[in-house]
Amino acid sequence: MVDLIREITEGESAVMFDTSYDIKLAKQDYFMMKQDRIIEYLSGQRARHELLKAALQVEENRFTYCIHILEAIHRELSIHLRDLEERLVEYKQSKHKNGNGQSQMLTLIESNDLLGQSIHKVTCTDSETLYLSL
Repeated sequence: MVDLIREITEGESAVMFDTSYDIKLAKQDYFMMKQDRIIEYLSGQRARHELLKAALQVEENRFTYCIHILEAIHRELSIHLRDLEERLVEYKQSKHKNGNGQSQMLTLIESNDLLGQSIHKVTCTDSETLYLSL
C-alpha cells in the first residue's frame, strides 16, 4: 500500500500536469496577443476612416461654396448678357443715315460699364457715343 500511495503522490505532482497547464497558458497568451494586434489594426483603420471622412466633408463644403459662387456669377452674367442684348437691339434700331449717305451709329454706354467703354474706345469715336450715368 505504501507503494500505491507513493505512486499516486508522484502522479499528482508530475511535470506533465504543469507542462499541460503551461502550454494552455502559452496558447492563450498567443491568441490574446493576436487578438490585441487585430484590435489595434482595426482601431487604426477606423481612425483613418474617420479622418478621411472628415477630410471629404471639408472638401464637400468647399465644393458646395464654389457651386454657390459660380451660380451667383452665372446669374450676374445672365443679367449683364440680357442688358447687353437689349442695348444691342437699341443700337441696331438707332442706326440712321446722315446727309452724305454714310451710316452713322449711336452707341449707348453706361458710365460704370468699363468693359463697354474699353471696347468702344477701340472701335468707335466719341462723337458716336451717348454716355448714361446711373
